[in-house]
Amino acid sequence: MIEKILRSKIFCPPLLHNAGWQIPLPAWKCKLFFQTLWCIKIYLYFFTSRGRKKNFSPSIYIIRLYLTHTVVGVDIFNQGYIQMKIVMATGNQGKVKELRELLKDLDYEVLSLKDFENINEVPETGTSFLENSCQKVEGYAKQIGEICLADDSGLCVDALNGGPGIYSARYANSDIEKCEKLLKEMADKDNREAHFNCFATLWLPENLMAKVKENKTDNIIIVNENIVATVGVLEGEIATEMKGEQGFGFDPVFIVKEFKKHLAELNSDEKNQISHRGKAMRKMVEILKIIQ
Repeated sequence: MIEKILRSKIFCPPLLHNAGWQIPLPAWKCKLFFQTLWCIKIYLYFFTSRGRKKNFSPSIYIIRLYLTHTVVGVDIFNQGYIQMKIVMATGNQGKVKELRELLKDLDYEVLSLKDFENINEVPETGTSFLENSCQKVEGYAKQIGEICLADDSGLCVDALNGGPGIYSARYANSDIEKCEKLLKEMADKDNREAHFNCFATLWLPENLMAKVKENKTDNIIIVNENIVATVGVLEGEIATEMKGEQGFGFDPVFIVKEFKKHLAELNSDEKNQISHRGKAMRKMVEILKIIQ
């Protein structure tokens, strides 16, 4: 009798969801529940006469299920809940990998623009990092129809009136040329103070934005009814020469005061802990915890 119930469509997760049954549990608990349910079904079947007559091996069956789940890609354990998707508005797989690592405990499906076809590039015509980031996140979210995350960042040098600023990516054709040009412009400057800025923006439907507003903290900037932002800053100064092999962009000519080293001399773990993008993204993860 128990076996019949467990093998029946009553326990079919898609039917539960389609019937409007809401699972009031975190995603990982739902997953654990359905994994356990599968194991119970397997072993009950093994201990029935039907299973013994067929020389049924539960261990082999579990292995087959695991291979189906991990190798073939049929996700039999995740059917009991809807995994939230978030699209990183970039084609840079390094940024996508970084976000996946930050969200590894929240069970989001992280996608990039490369996962979609016929996406039109969104122009950046703003006069600030925040404006550009908002343009990107809203433009891509409207095309894709999913929760979308974008960022805009750059180097701001005091002696250059905040430049290169929003034009950091277009400052020169290559990273080496960027560094050489900056060193040349700073050759006769006594004030070498500078900082990296990053504004991360998240586009959300209004029902999820309502949750964010209810749990707003000082780290969160509400831009409009659909967009929330966070900011990260890394203080330092411009060096007189290039050093280091790590990182990219202006990293070889940027000295981090905390370490008294060039940013390009730090390993990836050290950089992620202090970087402007890392700071902004970790604040964004707190928002994603609220809406999950």
